[in-house]
Amino acid sequence: MNKEIAQRRLNEVVQVDTVTNSTADFLATHVPFRQIKLKHGGGRSQEFEAISEENIWNSYVSSPGDRHQFIVVQGASGTGKSHLIRWLHTKFEAAKENLPDEAVMFIRRSDNSLKATIKQLLDLPETANLPNREIYERLAIVGHDINPQSLKDALYASLQGKVRADSRSGNTDLLTRNEKKKLYELLGNSDFQDNYIMQNSEHSPIERIYRRVAPGELPKGYNDELAHFQADDFKIDVDFLGRLEDDPKAFSFAEKLYDEPDELPQRTADYLNQFVESVIQDATHLQPGDFEGIFTEIRQELYRRGKKLTLLIEDITSFTGVNEALLNVLTDAHTGTAQIPGQERCRLSSIVGTTTEFYELFRDNFKDRISEEIYIEDTALTESDDSQALFELAARYLNAISLPDNVLMEWAGNGATADSLPVHERTEESYWPTYTMTSGQVGASVNPASA
Repeated sequence: MNKEIAQRRLNEVVQVDTVTNSTADFLATHVPFRQIKLKHGGGRSQEFEAISEENIWNSYVSSPGDRHQFIVVQGASGTGKSHLIRWLHTKFEAAKENLPDEAVMFIRRSDNSLKATIKQLLDLPETANLPNREIYERLAIVGHDINPQSLKDALYASLQGKVRADSRSGNTDLLTRNEKKKLYELLGNSDFQDNYIMQNSEHSPIERIYRRVAPGELPKGYNDELAHFQADDFKIDVDFLGRLEDDPKAFSFAEKLYDEPDELPQRTADYLNQFVESVIQDATHLQPGDFEGIFTEIRQELYRRGKKLTLLIEDITSFTGVNEALLNVLTDAHTGTAQIPGQERCRLSSIVGTTTEFYELFRDNFKDRISEEIYIEDTALTESDDSQALFELAARYLNAISLPDNVLMEWAGNGATADSLPVHERTEESYWPTYTMTSGQVGASVNPASA
């Protein structure tokens, strides 16, 4: 370690949120993923094969040419999906002088609400001069004039209306028509609303949906939470069932939920989840067509400038409420009708993060249009020995804080390859042990053998 440089650089390199790091510092302290898998196409196509993050960057992300791409990065919560996508974006930042014709848009997870995500989109340079910007600015303030309780009430009222309409039309088949009618009566019971659906708890289903709409409402640790109903939301206990005996219509479906705890609660949750997006749109007066219009106009403008577009999205659940509209955008190629004079759109290459749980909810027609699927395993960073990743992490940080920032900036500007990472020269006595990183360099850290 170089103590003189480290005292100045410590606060620059060691950040709670890596997004606040400089491009060079982020790349210098990034520990490569050890187990990533990739397959071509979504759904059941092909088998996963091991791949390195550098190979992902070089073969699929940095220069797709004129090939339309929809790449999904999926894995369990906390496996590093967002970090991989941030790393890919940072590689673009380092290489932008060599990619003059590529416009890169990075949508952070932010607070993971729809409003904050749309505002972030409208703050990007590529959207500054859109012809219909005033239409899109309305998207950033969806529901802003509705107080929290009124918005929750609107969400629930819309949900009830969907169930009632479907019980008459029979457009869906997860519940029978008779079950839908009985569910509608249960949803109208005030005790059921207060104790199950709209209870004063961060775990209630309406709260989960509300948090995806309103910015600043997501509790710490809930970033990967889905705005969906769950089977547990409909697990009726015997005491509550007794309280419904005075409301025979509501009691009928509650009794059925109680009698069939292993099957009907899940089927009920799946049934209601079909309506979540349209419920959000109704309650917030959100027009998904306006959302799709943003990307259409961005791509048309970039086409006129002779540019192509790479879109990186940390977490697709940030777009709850317009997820289907977003998937329409991501699967919209620049060929076919998009080549009609006056309607031309630039090539789109998108890399999107999602939990495996949410990915399983994609409709088959969207999965069929995925070009590559990247899977990050729980052990992608640590392999079988957690200590090795920690030793390398410590080595990289100690190395970064011991180097002047201009040295790392020059490295980043030259492509930031792992095997060319600069290593500082120690100025103090050699009482710091060394650690050999996966890319071969030797940096200052704790020696695993002596730990």
